[in-house]
Amino acid sequence: MKLTAAQTEELTFPVGCLVWYNFLPESSCGDEESSSPILKQGVVESITLDYGTKTLIYEIGYEYDKGNRIVDNDVAEDEVAYAPNCPVTIDTKLEGIVLLPERCSGKFVYTVMIYMDGCQSRYEFGVDAQRLKYRKIDTTTTNALVTSAQTTKNNEPDSPIVVVTTAVIESLPKTLTVDNE
Repeated sequence: MKLTAAQTEELTFPVGCLVWYNFLPESSCGDEESSSPILKQGVVESITLDYGTKTLIYEIGYEYDKGNRIVDNDVAEDEVAYAPNCPVTIDTKLEGIVLLPERCSGKFVYTVMIYMDGCQSRYEFGVDAQRLKYRKIDTTTTNALVTSAQTTKNNEPDSPIVVVTTAVIESLPKTLTVDNE
């Protein structure tokens, strides 16, 4: 049964969540001799509940080239992790972003940058996945940043380089680079 976007809001990886997948079956937590996986980054597009196995199956889309999109529609929940730059809440009170997921002893742990007062932040390593919850971002603010960066490029040729990274719910994450050239 395919779930609606509203039904997925309380799940670990709801529709619109930025994720990584395609991990090796089990990594060795820092073992330098283990082979590195080629991870895929995408956005959760839909989720299906498999009644037979009582598991969630994710449909994840990603753009591999400008205008060319691929959707993987058979990704098991235990193969999905929050991607870098994914906005999260830690212990329901601290806001931050994921910097790096790592599979260790059969579960995912994360390095997270936690926002502090003003322009300060702190990093927490080995954050258990159960402490994290996806934090939906305001797409209006994100779109305003992109529009502002585009305006800067078109109207101010001597402006400094601006890089805006977005994770927009309706589409895949995009990076917009605005430079002087």
